[in-house]
Amino acid sequence: MRWLKQSTSVDVPVGPFLDASDGVTAMTGLTITQPDIRLKKNNANWAQKNAAQTLSHEEGGFYEVTLDTTDTGTLGLLRLAINESGALPVWEDFMILPANVWDALFGADALQVHAVEIANGLITASALASDAITDTKIASGAFTAAKFASGALDAVWSVATRLLTAGTNIVLAKGTGVTGFNDLSAVEVNAEVDTALADVNLDHIAGTAASIPAIPAGTYLDQLMDDGTAAYDRTTDSLQAIRDHATTIKSETASILTDTAEIGAAGAGLSAVPWNATWDAQVESEATDALNAYDPPTRAELTSDTNSVLTAVGDVPTNAELATALGTADDAVLAAIAALDTLIDGVKAQTDLLPGSPAATGDAMTLESAERNAIATALLDLANGVESGATVRTALKAMSAIIAGEVTDAGTGVEIFQAFENPGTTRVTVTVDGSGNRSDVTVS
Repeated sequence: MRWLKQSTSVDVPVGPFLDASDGVTAMTGLTITQPDIRLKKNNANWAQKNAAQTLSHEEGGFYEVTLDTTDTGTLGLLRLAINESGALPVWEDFMILPANVWDALFGADALQVHAVEIANGLITASALASDAITDTKIASGAFTAAKFASGALDAVWSVATRLLTAGTNIVLAKGTGVTGFNDLSAVEVNAEVDTALADVNLDHIAGTAASIPAIPAGTYLDQLMDDGTAAYDRTTDSLQAIRDHATTIKSETASILTDTAEIGAAGAGLSAVPWNATWDAQVESEATDALNAYDPPTRAELTSDTNSVLTAVGDVPTNAELATALGTADDAVLAAIAALDTLIDGVKAQTDLLPGSPAATGDAMTLESAERNAIATALLDLANGVESGATVRTALKAMSAIIAGEVTDAGTGVEIFQAFENPGTTRVTVTVDGSGNRSDVTVS
């Protein structure tokens, strides 16, 4: 029996396959495929191996079988059997082991042995030698926080009250025993508080103006002091600077309210404003500037333009002149239209002969089914199309009968060839002599 690792693909040799007649001769040319390779996992039903495979002969009647992860997926006994025609039956037994057991036996892994597998009372003080566990036998660093699972020691602190037998059992950095912490001076406490404040960036609040360090970016205090785009400036950004600026705004706002009160609602306070000479001059100046920018024509320019228009209008033909000219032109146009209509009728007579969708230059011509059949029939039945008195159809029927049709009465001097794909219909009758020479041929 061989051992295999669970759910692991493996190539295994099986054999030797020996001749069933003498039990000695190696069978090297067998064709062994997937259905021939039968597997039985523990007490399950027999089944073929999972993946398709045609076995290759290695040597001496041994062939190589590939068992995939499905084939080796069930723990326990696995039997492989092959019963090939002409050869004696061959079988192999395997034991499928868990991966950890296999790796512990044949690899670098260690066998997993859990505390739950150890019987109660198996390990006791009396079962261990007096010096089995000493500080010199435990490697340095063998017990560290990283070696314990999270919460592994929670049970030690599961009670609300813990009684220590003596204060001297606890050695702390300040001194020996808990009582060593009762002599801290004010200076020491102050120094520790300063350090703690600096550690959490609160020394900005407790420090003096001369020793305030830069505010760490991203802290709450930093985000209160500036908008992230400009540094904090106490001369403009402090609460006092903001208060002073607000006082100035309040004073200026009061002046604006006084001025706007004189205007009144909907401009009512502006109705009593008198017109004055200064405004006249300003309005006239603005009007002059507007006219200069527009550049309107002078009276002389308008008179000259009007005379030119009147002269041009005098050259316009009268109604009588227009009627005479249009009458002559109308006759000429009607004559030209009549000639064009004649030409168009001639062109239309020709284009009416064209099909609805004429082919373009260079396009292949496509015949209708009836046209193709008519051409084929005319060719097949063309008189003297092959020889004098023989059409193409007659010749093809004779050739197909002689080449592919059934033959009867062979050897009697008269051979009869039946129609191809139509037995029972005589197509060619041939009279032959003993040498096979034809002396008479009749085509039906």
